[in-house]
This record gives sequence, C-alpha cells and structure tokens, in this order.
Amino acid sequence: MKSIKELALSRQSAFRHITVEVPEWDGVKIMLREPSAEAWLHWQDVIKPGDTDGELS
Repeated sequence: MKSIKELALSRQSAFRHITVEVPEWDGVKIMLREPSAEAWLHWQDVIKPGDTDGELS
C-alpha cells in the first residue's frame, strides 16, 4: 500500500482534466490535465525569483 505522500505526489494523480477538439489539427481531440502536485512543486522551483546571477532582459 502506498503512503498518502506517494499518492499525492504521483505523476499519475493529475486532478482535473478536460478533452478539447483542436480545429487546427483536423479536429483531433486532446486531453489537457492539471499538473500533479510533484510537477507543480518542480515548476515553483523553476520560476522562483532570486536564483539568477544577473538581471534578466
């Protein structure tokens, strides 16, 4: 049995999702998923301000 932490951070545990049709791709249907908790935390580390050596343009 997995722990609650493992379940919450699992890549397969994306919460909300929606299927949309993309007209530009000949009407192909795709599924958009909300990122998992692990992916969201990783993204927060990526965009965290103050980790740059110089000024950004």
